[in-house]
Amino acid sequence: MKAFKLSKSPDTTGAEETKKCHQCLADIPQEARKCSHCGSRQKTQITKRQSIITGIVIAVFVFIVISAGAGGENTSQQQSGVSDSQTHIMAQNYVKQVLKSPSTADFSMFDYRYVDLGDGRHKVTSYVDAQNSFGAEVRSDYSVILSYNGGDWADIRNWTLRELIFDGEVVYSEE
Repeated sequence: MKAFKLSKSPDTTGAEETKKCHQCLADIPQEARKCSHCGSRQKTQITKRQSIITGIVIAVFVFIVISAGAGGENTSQQQSGVSDSQTHIMAQNYVKQVLKSPSTADFSMFDYRYVDLGDGRHKVTSYVDAQNSFGAEVRSDYSVILSYNGGDWADIRNWTLRELIFDGEVVYSEE
């Protein structure tokens, strides 16, 4: 068994081959992961080379994520300037106008179908739970076709209603 020096004075012989245990200050081999004297785990030192390699790997990863994000955008949003969720919100605004009690409207947040019809036209199909004229809450299906005219998507004046079907009945159609 090897003897360890427990003094705090620096040891000039073999200083490059040993290090001090951070717990008991015993001299232990430089590559030791645990102190053979007290058993405590040693902190691993990160070399400059490891830091550079880690930095390069992170930079490459970030570049890949940014590149994939830029190219993976919804093509219909790039062409028309609006997303499916923005179109869904506008469709809800038009549906509220035909409800008997719009303040009770509970629209499905994720359960809707969006279709880009091309030529700036969008179709949203979903349902709404709202009170009818008797105060009973009923579920009604709707289908809205609308066009985005540019500008602030949240401004209803920048949209044109093309067709609104509510519970199977055509409420509005531009034709």
